Amino acid sequence: MSKNKKIKPGTPPVFLVNTIMAFTNFLKNLRLKILPPEIVMSEYIIEYLVTQRLIFAVTEFWIPNLLEEGPKSVEQLAKESGTNSEALYRVMRALTGVGVFKEQKGKIFENTRLSLCLRSGEKGTMSALAKYAGSTWIVKEWADLLESVEKGIDIYQLKYGETYFQWLEKNPEEHRTFDEAMVNLSNLSNAPIAAVYKFSHYDSIVDIGGGLGPQLAVILKAYPHLRGTLFDIPRVINAAEKEETLNNEFLKDRVEFVSGDFFEGVPEGKDIYFMKSILHDWMDYEAVKILE
Repeated sequence: MSKNKKIKPGTPPVFLVNTIMAFTNFLKNLRLKILPPEIVMSEYIIEYLVTQRLIFAVTEFWIPNLLEEGPKSVEQLAKESGTNSEALYRVMRALTGVGVFKEQKGKIFENTRLSLCLRSGEKGTMSALAKYAGSTWIVKEWADLLESVEKGIDIYQLKYGETYFQWLEKNPEEHRTFDEAMVNLSNLSNAPIAAVYKFSHYDSIVDIGGGLGPQLAVILKAYPHLRGTLFDIPRVINAAEKEETLNNEFLKDRVEFVSGDFFEGVPEGKDIYFMKSILHDWMDYEAVKILE
């Protein structure tokens, strides 16, 4: 792949997205009915290993970035990434099997459309999400799932006597990883949401738990008359104020940064109160309290 090859995130028409999703769901359901259950289940089990650890490994070692200039041998990749060539080859072969990389003769690999999304520093990248999902501390969370299900208590309450977000507050490096991963995830729906909802009828919007502000930024760019408020916990707001996402020459005069706790209250007197990917973090009674 050429170094100049760019990820091109776009916003296809809503009707096209709906049609594709309906067809995808039809094929998924058909596959579940036709294939033997053992085949489907084995794929689910193996997929966990691929998504959480193998993709994490190549992202952590910057392999997609190292392939920006074009195909390279596994020996060269190992030398540049400081890894063992034989072990790296097995990882690359496994990911080639699911379309993340492409292998040529002579143990030479190149990027595909999928691995391009794992390059750090690119618009539309999923690299932070890959590092978050495969990180050791997240893997340990899943390892403790049995105890959490058995006792009906959040694993962070069991292990540390506090919520996940309270734990993140005390672990700034992990919190930063989480913030960046949420930006990656949010970028998938930022433009579509701004395109399909008619924000033109309102003058002000509050993004509740908006992280570093990527969704709010897209909405404000699409509707120049809107004024926005980013609301999150103090540490996140402090980080957001230092980012160019909202604090840039085009938006800074239309944005207010407010820190707080949405269990206690939110900024008052605004037209729209917006939340995305927030309520699922909490128990049902807590979600009700947030909405109230």
